[in-house]
Amino acid sequence: MQMKLIAAAVVGLMSSAAFAQVVVGGKFDAGYLFNHTQNADSGAGGATGGNTTEAQTDGNASTSRLTFVAKEDLGSGMSMEANLDLRFTNIHEGKTGLNNNDKKVLIFRTPIVNVLWGVSNLGGAIYFGTAEKPYMIAPKDLEIVKYGVSQLRESSLTNRNTTLFTQQFNMGAFGMMFHGTYASGDNHKSGANNNDSATIANANTGSGDVKALGTEMKVGNIVNWGIDVNHRDATSFSAAGKNDMHFSHMYVNVKPVAGLKFAGSWNQYRGYNGTNAAYKEKNINLVAAYNLNDKLEVGVERSHLNDYAASRNSGKGFMVGAAYFLSKNTYAYVSHAKTDFDRNETGLAGKYDGTAAGFTNTLNKQDSHITKIGMVKEF
Repeated sequence: MQMKLIAAAVVGLMSSAAFAQVVVGGKFDAGYLFNHTQNADSGAGGATGGNTTEAQTDGNASTSRLTFVAKEDLGSGMSMEANLDLRFTNIHEGKTGLNNNDKKVLIFRTPIVNVLWGVSNLGGAIYFGTAEKPYMIAPKDLEIVKYGVSQLRESSLTNRNTTLFTQQFNMGAFGMMFHGTYASGDNHKSGANNNDSATIANANTGSGDVKALGTEMKVGNIVNWGIDVNHRDATSFSAAGKNDMHFSHMYVNVKPVAGLKFAGSWNQYRGYNGTNAAYKEKNINLVAAYNLNDKLEVGVERSHLNDYAASRNSGKGFMVGAAYFLSKNTYAYVSHAKTDFDRNETGLAGKYDGTAAGFTNTLNKQDSHITKIGMVKEF
C-alpha cells in the first residue's frame, strides 16, 4: 500500500547527522453506489415507499486517504513516530470532504510499551496488530463486507486521546498485547467543567470522557481474537439529558487453511440517548472469506441486531462482496448489502459521536439495498 518516497537527512548540531524516514502512501477508491432506502413507516405502521439514489463516490469499499508516517530511531530500542491519516469521505457516516477526525498522532515506542497521543477515531483504533479485523482476509484492508447492521451506534468517538499499548508478548505460538485509552470529552472542550462525576457542588454535569481497555491474542497463524470495552461518561445527569454510553466488542478470526477465514464479532451498545431514555442493542456478525492465489477474494456476512430497549426494533443484514486484483496494489470490487428492520425509523437519538456536543447525533433504522462497484488504487 505504501511507497517509500524520501529518506531525508535532519540537520543536527552533532558531527553525525540524524536521519528521519518519511513514508507517504494512501489509496483512492472510485466507485459507483446504487442505494434504495425505505422511507420511515407511517404512524399507523404502514409502508410509505422509498428512495432510490445513484452516485459516483469515493470510499465505497475502503475510505480514500493519504497517509504520512515519519519515524526516527532514538536508540536503545526507542523511536518516535508521527502518523497522519487524512481520509476524504465515509459514506456510511454521511460525511463528505476531508474528515476532521482522522488519525493525527505522535507515537513514542519503547521495547515494552508505546504511547500514542493526538487526534484519532477511537472506533477505528481497536485493532493494534496482534489480532485482525473480523472482515475479509488480511493483510489488505478490504471492508467490502464490513457493514451490515453493525456499527450503527459507532461514529467518530473522540477528537483527542492518549493511548498506551504494549508490544506483543510471545510464549511459543501464543502471543498477546494490551491497550488502554483515555479521551477528554465534550465538556472539557467547551470549558463547562473538568469533572467526570455527578457530585460536583451545585452542578449536575460530567465531562463526557471516554475510557477504553482492550487485549488481543493469537495462536500461531490459525486463530486470533480480541476484547475491547469502551465507556463514555455522561455530559448531563439530569432526567432530561443523560447521555452516557457503554460499548463492548469481542471478535475472533479462524484460518483453518491458507486463504480461508471464518470470523465473528459480538457488539453490545447500551446507554442513554440524550433524553434519559435507555437503549440496549446486541449485534452479532458472522463472516466467511476466501482468497484465491492473491488474485480473487470473496466474502459473505450475516448480521443480526437485537434491540432490548423500549422500541424493540431489531434487524438483520446480509452482505456479499468480491475483489479481483489486477496488480498487487490495484483491484476492482463489487458488493451488495441488504438490511431489514422490524420497523423503518429515522432520526433515532443516541449515536456515539465524541465530536458532537451533548452526544446528540442520530441514526436511522431503515430497510435498504446497497450495491457498490468500483476500483481501488493503493500507493
